Amino acid sequence: MYTISHAFSGFLILRILIEISPEIYSKSMIFFMFSIIFSNLPDLDVFWSKTLNDHHVSFFHSPIFWSIISLVMIIILPRQRFLSILLIINVFFHLFTDYLTGRTAGIAIFFPFSTKEYSIFKLDKKDGNFSAFNIKESKRFFLKYFKNKTQVLIEGAILVAGIISIMI
Repeated sequence: MYTISHAFSGFLILRILIEISPEIYSKSMIFFMFSIIFSNLPDLDVFWSKTLNDHHVSFFHSPIFWSIISLVMIIILPRQRFLSILLIINVFFHLFTDYLTGRTAGIAIFFPFSTKEYSIFKLDKKDGNFSAFNIKESKRFFLKYFKNKTQVLIEGAILVAGIISIMI
């Protein structure tokens, strides 16, 4: 999934948390900023991955890693538990949507114990065999990515839901 879609998924999650716990969460700029950051944290690994198709096989796309980080945050910062909740929900939703939309890189759910990648689609690793910062290849990948109607539907639904969640 693309960065903008992950950001809007963060807005959607924040909106749900506002509805559940309005005494804790709000539509303040600080919560929007945390939501954008937390919803995109797993993709930090793109900066040191050689190719797009291998950036999901790292600690940053590992549910085990993020579970440990969240537990440590809860222990170290018990009064800011709301941030741990915002972090874990955003990160796990990121991993889930990458699982739903992955075409060249799935999610290595059991990393670091296994590098096997999972996705609802058959992974075509060769299509992501380029640097994420290669503009020409990224454009080709983008065009191919959006030929899959299911992916477009999933990503589009998240974008629309995120936009609506900001407006209401």
